Amino acid sequence: MENKGVFKMSQPQYEFDETQNRVILGLSQKMKFVSIFLIIVGLLQALGGVFSALAQSIPGLIEGLTGGIIYILVGIWGTGAANSFRKVVDTEGNDIDHIMGALGDLKKAATLTYWLLIIFIILLLAGLIMGMIMGGATS
Repeated sequence: MENKGVFKMSQPQYEFDETQNRVILGLSQKMKFVSIFLIIVGLLQALGGVFSALAQSIPGLIEGLTGGIIYILVGIWGTGAANSFRKVVDTEGNDIDHIMGALGDLKKAATLTYWLLIIFIILLLAGLIMGMIMGGATS
């Protein structure tokens, strides 16, 4: 039986050529910059949440820490993906493994974003329904 979900380490791996490596390197560099920026924004937002707590604003603390953690996680996973893409360029013989590592980190970030959007849509719809119900109740 063939295992389609796992790449076998004993198989020879594809090696990207110089043109492909330049594209992958450019992607890696831009991802690294964006990811570091997201981590900094996340740290600043979390710090803002802590300052909100000092001003007795628990909602500000929750918002700051939640947003900060999300930015930091996406930044960390983006940095991991950027590093894996960089390894594709810097090493030989493991290009597919490095690409798969990068895709794994990108999948984590996309999955987090997916679920946050689902939650946002549900809350938005609930708010609209509550607004219609409450608006209809005051008429």
